Amino acid sequence: MLENSKHIIIVGAGIAGLTAALSLRHYGIRASIYERSPEIITAGAGIQLSPNANRVLSRIGVLKEISSVSIRCHGVKVFDYKSNRQLALFDYMKFKGNDFFYFCHRADLVGVLYAACQKLEIPVYFNKNLEKIINKKAVFSDGE
Repeated sequence: MLENSKHIIIVGAGIAGLTAALSLRHYGIRASIYERSPEIITAGAGIQLSPNANRVLSRIGVLKEISSVSIRCHGVKVFDYKSNRQLALFDYMKFKGNDFFYFCHRADLVGVLYAACQKLEIPVYFNKNLEKIINKKAVFSDGE
């Protein structure tokens, strides 16, 4: 049961919108997500999740699921493209706890976040194109 009487409308069911809804739920605030597309968009390529993102994902309870569809990055080597000389080495293995980097496909990340929203019964409405906001009320292209 949510104790907070606030209700937040989130426009967009991408990574940011889904994460925002889960974060708000973590703090007891109701949220509904409105997406203009007919379904969750899974287009895109790889994405890097930095330590600060991992802390948020841990706090909202999805890091375990994210780690199962991701690859932990052990380090990054930076090279000069002309000479192929190594310029830097970033060793991520020295980080502890959630202070590491993951690489995953955007579709997998969105899938985990969307599944978490469904599990918590956070409403996601599709085919909802926001037209304007009048007196703190959202008006969508379908008249609602």
